[in-house]
Amino acid sequence: MTLQPQTQNHLDLLRKALLSGENAELLQLVRTNAEGILRELEGSEQDPLEGRLADVDPAWMAQVYEALSREEEFLGDDRKLIDRLFLAKQNEEREIGLAFEQALLINLPSDVLRWKGIEPPRSEASAAQRSELFESPSVAASPYAKEFLVPFGMTPLTVFGATEAIGGLGERLIRKGRLKAGQPIALSAQNRRHRGYQQLEFTMTCSEVGMTTGLSDPQSAALTKWCIRVAQYKRELFPWFSTEPLGEDAAGMTWAGETTDNLFQRWAKGPAEIAKPQVLTAHARF
Repeated sequence: MTLQPQTQNHLDLLRKALLSGENAELLQLVRTNAEGILRELEGSEQDPLEGRLADVDPAWMAQVYEALSREEEFLGDDRKLIDRLFLAKQNEEREIGLAFEQALLINLPSDVLRWKGIEPPRSEASAAQRSELFESPSVAASPYAKEFLVPFGMTPLTVFGATEAIGGLGERLIRKGRLKAGQPIALSAQNRRHRGYQQLEFTMTCSEVGMTTGLSDPQSAALTKWCIRVAQYKRELFPWFSTEPLGEDAAGMTWAGETTDNLFQRWAKGPAEIAKPQVLTAHARF
């Protein structure tokens, strides 16, 4: 089995495989083309993941690298390169944990920090899952995560994934013309409509969060609701958008067109002053 026509080069194949989640066909392609991939990695300064290390599941990354090894020891620069990739991912996750602890949590009210009023309540993770999550670099940087996230199968990296999923969904719907960039968007935990706002469907948003984070439907719903509440206090929680509070159960999202890469800066920004919009009934139309 060799490179498929749609795969431009070996680095492109490695990137597709790492970002695929668990694609057995791509894993086999990596195994078959291991020598070419390692040769291109050694001779290239290009980041095969294009800065998207946080999008790769660590367990899946380990499988891909095992396929690269072809059950043999890496030699010299090959091993050093793989080690650098692992270290870069760990450092990136650690930075996310630090930004979560030192920027995102600052100035959030106690009820939000303690997940009060979030329904359905999160279910507890198994002992084995908790043990695994405690090893996450993002958790090591966040005492809060150890108490309020890990027991329920989440980490700061999970929260980051959810915020990226929500912002990414809004961006994609605007790009496809299903939402308008010039009109603000309402994301409501109760799926309520707000006058003057387009609506981002809550169920669709939960599904996007679930696909990105791997959480169950109830856990995804709880995390999405928590993100909505946090967005009322952190106006750049979601990439590509600025947010505002629309009552207790909703956040308004305004297209910004760009996002700050530095999470410490982005997540530290508080809410803007806005007027409260009029809430319509579920059957109202714009």
